[in-house]
Formats: sequence, C-alpha cells, structure tokens
Amino acid sequence: MRILFDDEIFFRQRFGGVSRIFTKLIQGIEQNPQYQLLFNCNYSENEYLLQLKPNINSFLKPYQFPLKGKLIRGIYGRYSHQKTINAINKKTADVFHPTFYADYYLQALTRANMPLVFTVHDLIHEQTPNNAHYAQMAKMKADNIKIAKQIIVVSAHTKKDLLRIYPFVNPEQVNIIPLAQSLPKQGIKPKNLPDNYILFTGERGGYKNFISLLHAFALLSNNHPNLHLYCAGSASFNNDELALAQELNVNTMLHHAKLSDDELRYVYQHAKLFVFPSAYEGFGIPMLEAFSAETPVVAHHATSLPEVGGDAAFYVDATDIQKLTKAINEVLINTKLRLELVEKGKIREQQFTWQNHINLTLQVYQKAVK
Repeated sequence: MRILFDDEIFFRQRFGGVSRIFTKLIQGIEQNPQYQLLFNCNYSENEYLLQLKPNINSFLKPYQFPLKGKLIRGIYGRYSHQKTINAINKKTADVFHPTFYADYYLQALTRANMPLVFTVHDLIHEQTPNNAHYAQMAKMKADNIKIAKQIIVVSAHTKKDLLRIYPFVNPEQVNIIPLAQSLPKQGIKPKNLPDNYILFTGERGGYKNFISLLHAFALLSNNHPNLHLYCAGSASFNNDELALAQELNVNTMLHHAKLSDDELRYVYQHAKLFVFPSAYEGFGIPMLEAFSAETPVVAHHATSLPEVGGDAAFYVDATDIQKLTKAINEVLINTKLRLELVEKGKIREQQFTWQNHINLTLQVYQKAVK
C-alpha cells in the first residue's frame, strides 16, 4: 500500500505534539516492508524530523527574526502545497493522510477519488467560536471530516465530542488510537534549575488554567516558602503573567525555560510533582511523561485526562483555586500517597506505546481503501 503524507506540520512546528506523532508514524511505516510512504519534505526546522532525517534542508534554522514563521509558510508553503496536489492528481498513492489541518488539497482529492484519512486531535477550535483563528481552523476540519473515509481520534472523549459537534459522522468511521510518550530514559540538568519545585509544562493561555495554578502556588507559598514553580514551554511569560506574579509576591519563585527533550526528562524526574490543570485536552501526553519519570501528578478532572491517567493521578477541579491548593499540598506532604501515585503511574504509562499507535493507524489505512 502506498501512503501519502504532506509536510504541513513540519514547516509549521519546530516542536509540538502533532509533529511528534507524525514523526513516529513516518518511522514506523518506513520500517514496514508492506507499506510505501510517499513523503517528500524539502525544508523543515522541526527537531523531531531532523533527528530522523538529518539530510532535510534546515538552512534558516540558526536565524530567528520577526515574522519568520509567516514568511516560511507563505513562500515554502505554496511550493509544498502544489507538490502535494501534483502527487494526488497523478494518483501516486492509495490513501492520503495530511499531517495538519488544511484544505488546499480537498478539490484534488475529490477529483482523483483518493481516500482521505483525517486525524482530529481535539475539538477545542469548535468550542471557542469567538476566536477568528479558531473559527478558521474549525471550518477546515469540518470540510475534511465531510469527505474523510476514516477519521482518527486520540481518545474516547475526543470521539464523543466529535460525534456531538458533527452528528452527520458515522461512528464506525471514527477510530480511537491512543498516543504515547517519547522522552529519553536519561535526562540532562538544565541551567538554573531550583532544587525544590513543582512543574508545569506547555502552553499557559486560557483553558490551560495556568492562572489558577499561579494563584494556588501563591497560597502554597505560605506553608512552603522554599517551593518554586517551574514552567517549561516555548513561550516566555507575558506581561500579564509577570504582573500577577508580582502582585501575588511569588515573582522570585517563578521560572520559565525552553528545554530539549533530555532537559525536560530531567526536570520531570526531579520535580516534587507535576501539575496538569488544563480544562481541555484531546489526550494529555504530559501525564504519561510524568508517569515515566516516576513523578506524582495532580490533574484537572475533566475531558480526556482521567481516561489517560486512570487511577494513577490525583484529580481535582483545577478551576477552584482552594481545591487545587489543597490537592497539591496533599501530594507534597503525604509520602504514602506519593509512592502510590508513582507506582500506579509506572504501570499506567506502559499501557501506551507508539508501536500500538502505528499498528492501529496502518489498520485504518486498510479500512480506508476497501
């Protein structure tokens, strides 16, 4: 079977969950002699892809400047899109699986009658209608969903949301394929890491509930004056976050760093606990990363997080600052609870593997071409 990927996500993301998923799929498909992957990527700065395919051109990677991403998407994106459309028109593949939400290929797919497999990572765009960018993303997803032969989702909760928001979808076309974590077994200590800290990773805006965590941390500081809040992610603190930290008198205990996977592994391993207060997640890989590092987890009891974490996390309504504060404090001081969470987390993380994700995805391709 011939499978066509575009390279959309790989000139959009330098790091990120979606590009990590498709890097794993590329690796898995290319190792399977029963399948031929058609993936012609001429330019990328994506760290995961460059580790797998170091010969890909990344000539602009050392240079960072304003509007760089927009410039690349505008110039290289046009070339990349036409390359994919040409491959579809020539019917060089049996099935097409786009690596990110887009619509440039839809007319070509319809003309060529080539099956589309489409991955829906979450439905956050559809549930934030007042955001113009999210509305545009939701429309592109809807247009793909309408013609997709098979749809992949990463959790049962995402499938439930999908069928609620798009009731015309046949449930039998929706395939739940869980993700896994990818951090190395050994870590490298980053610079300026405090000795005593709780950890937050990823984006911090809106539904991620970082502001609730910051308020909770301020309350915790009364009983844990030497405790730090360490945030790993691509975006530095914005002015509002810095002003709030100053107002709460925790600015000297708040840290941010952009980390490599090796450094992130170390930071997970040495954190007192990992806090995942997000109100909406399609899956929640950071929980598995914490489990693999033998770090206890406090998580918001919502959407897919209980599905991923099972009984291995301490759940709380993270939108309630008092409850969140109490939950974090309980895990910090209760040694027996910490040990129980760590042991359950080690068992839970082993239930999610990339090989399983690859195998199930290949089965979806087979269904799409029937």
